[in-house]
Amino acid sequence: ELPGLSDKTVKAIASEYVVNADIVIREVVDEEQLIDVFMGNRVYVPGFVVINKIDLVGDRVLSEVKRKVASKGWMPVVVSALKGEGVEEVKAAIFSHLKLIRVYLRPQGGEPDYSQPMILREGDVVGVVCRRLHRDFEKRFRYALVWGDSVKYPGQKVGLDHVLFDEDVVTIVIER
Repeated sequence: ELPGLSDKTVKAIASEYVVNADIVIREVVDEEQLIDVFMGNRVYVPGFVVINKIDLVGDRVLSEVKRKVASKGWMPVVVSALKGEGVEEVKAAIFSHLKLIRVYLRPQGGEPDYSQPMILREGDVVGVVCRRLHRDFEKRFRYALVWGDSVKYPGQKVGLDHVLFDEDVVTIVIER
């Protein structure tokens, strides 16, 4: 008998996922954790709260809603699409919570295209950029030149396994 979970509760949850089993629980778990173990494939994705249409309510109501959301452990982003308020904050929250980065591509001998960043996940490497550009680029890869916070000096020569940072500029050099 564990605190919070009775034998009856464990049996009820287990009956949804398994037919016959001996179950040994060696630590205190709640129902959610037990279900997660049985499901095995549950994935928690990052999220955040957006409070929309703030132009329709007064400051007092908005403050109360923000306080209630914050009391649950969330830091809400407030937005009025009609007035265009908070839109940049929503964009920043998306990048932050989903752990996305922007990488700018620079053709050999050319200038970087800052208008069209390649969106990657935090921790992605130069090899991911190669695969996104063309299926043969990774096989034909010679080296990459990188400008930005991920390198010690501008235009540093790196390999496929170099981890890129937000707003790095990358030139891919391949064999002809």
